[in-house]
Amino acid sequence: MERNKLEQSNIVIQCLSFISKHRVVVLAGSLAHRLVSMILMLIFTVFAFVVLAVSVVVMTAESLIRAVLSQAKAPKKESWQNLLKGEPLSPS
Repeated sequence: MERNKLEQSNIVIQCLSFISKHRVVVLAGSLAHRLVSMILMLIFTVFAFVVLAVSVVVMTAESLIRAVLSQAKAPKKESWQNLLKGEPLSPS
């Protein structure tokens, strides 16, 4: 009778061992999936930050160039004063 109980005990231990090994594999797979997801989110975040930084730099440079070009093309105040006085405009 004790041998029968011992065999049943061994069967239970083997089943629990198999179940725990399966759970370890599932847990490891879940952790690997989570790690891959976190790495992909980190890569996407870094890429988005780089795109944002480049956009800000390009827009700032465009604004500065536009301001410099508009000052270079703007008529001078003297020309309006000369026009009001009736004096001829000097070519610029």
